[in-house]
Amino acid sequence: MLDTKNFEKTLYQDTKKAFKNIIQKYGNDLYVMGFYHTGSYSLLPMFNTLSGLKKVFEEEYSNDVSSFYLAKWDPEDYPTLEDYSEYFDETTLECQKLENSITEN
Repeated sequence: MLDTKNFEKTLYQDTKKAFKNIIQKYGNDLYVMGFYHTGSYSLLPMFNTLSGLKKVFEEEYSNDVSSFYLAKWDPEDYPTLEDYSEYFDETTLECQKLENSITEN
């Protein structure tokens, strides 16, 4: 059985730091926060703001109402995911350890 205790603990600690900073910076302008899975064994914090959505919706979607949900939920339209990736260095190491334990079995 895969032991994920260290991963869970590390993810919690890294998330606590990163999300706290994101909330302090963007506050009530936030409408979504979560994680982006890169396809490998790593996670990045993902978030977007109402002001960012408004700008993207106007500039990239020309306020086309039929594209609103695409603008709202497409991670490619969110602020740079890497901006807060340094908070997840320890989580990335734990992900790599999990990956190694899977490939060894």
